[in-house]
Amino acid sequence: MFFVWENTLEDSTHLPGGGEIMKKTLISIFSVIIVVFAFSAVVARADHISTDFSGFTPGSINGQQGWLVNSTIDQGIVDQSTQPASTSANRSLRISYGSQTADGGYVMSQPLINEAGETGADNGTLTPGLRRQPHFEAEWDFASADPNYAYQGGLTLIASAERGGDTYDYYSTMAEIFMQDCNGGSSCWVGGIGPIYGLPDGLAVVYFGDSGTVVLASGLSRTSMHHIKLSMDFVDGSAIDTVSVCVNSSCTTERNLEEYNRTNNGNTQVVRAINFRQGGGFEPETLGKGFFIDNFSILSSGNEPTPTVEPTPTVEPTPTTVPPPDSIEACKGDAWRNFNSPSFKNQGQCISYFLRFTQQELKRFEKRWEKWEKFRDKYDKFDRW
Repeated sequence: MFFVWENTLEDSTHLPGGGEIMKKTLISIFSVIIVVFAFSAVVARADHISTDFSGFTPGSINGQQGWLVNSTIDQGIVDQSTQPASTSANRSLRISYGSQTADGGYVMSQPLINEAGETGADNGTLTPGLRRQPHFEAEWDFASADPNYAYQGGLTLIASAERGGDTYDYYSTMAEIFMQDCNGGSSCWVGGIGPIYGLPDGLAVVYFGDSGTVVLASGLSRTSMHHIKLSMDFVDGSAIDTVSVCVNSSCTTERNLEEYNRTNNGNTQVVRAINFRQGGGFEPETLGKGFFIDNFSILSSGNEPTPTVEPTPTVEPTPTTVPPPDSIEACKGDAWRNFNSPSFKNQGQCISYFLRFTQQELKRFEKRWEKWEKFRDKYDKFDRW
């Protein structure tokens, strides 16, 4: 590229105004390069994707804005204005458990450019981003897509935090969140986990990590929208990654699947997408219904330089000036300690100051009185004259 620029510059000298044209061309090229590097620097520090699906076309989400669908899973972008997950655009992603798929159907979100994970984490065959980040966040809203808000038997939707791509690898997931519909019976069958006992009627959210299965929320209303947020901080080493999972306003600290991956896959994995998938099997009665997913976002960050915070200087309060004592009584007891203009070492010093100050003031008064008498006597003579 540089040789092309050099040769073109030489040739331009034979054209009228060629040198000036080439200068402008080079300036434009370097301007583009500067903009590209500036953009790359911003992307390298943080990567963020968010959508309320208002810009998507109704129908299958496959291929829209980087989202992928692997099979015949029942899914699609739908217009809906009456369900609780509706946004101002009245458009959401709907996924059910109603179609039988040979490979466990899934809907993969658009992946981030900058993956998140430990320094030595595996990213499979994917091209690494501009910078691997230590922090990952994902959040979305979900709600029942049944038009009557009725119980949908066996409905399970799993959200896996994983490395993304066009194929699903079970051992690439670093955390799993199960959205489930339960009917309040003796047990609630959670696809991919099995029966969980004692869950009340309503929607439930279950988390799976290295510590096992944890029920995060249950008995959630089918007529309301619910918010899920997953945050992961990756730290090099064994079993020290930290995870926060929130359902609505209730948050808990858990572990991710780093050790699960090391045992079954030989290494921990990177994360840059959310995979909404079936847990195996299907429930035909949920076809065309299932869950709405809305207000989706993912983020990787954490390698920004920590800004230097200058300490705020301590402002010493200006002491209140206490005038000298105006009597001996003002010095007695511990009252002498209150004076600071001047201050005293003890009661005696305070009294001595008052007496000395009083004598000085008396002498000044006597001198002023003598001057006044002389002035008065002088002008009395004029009055008599």
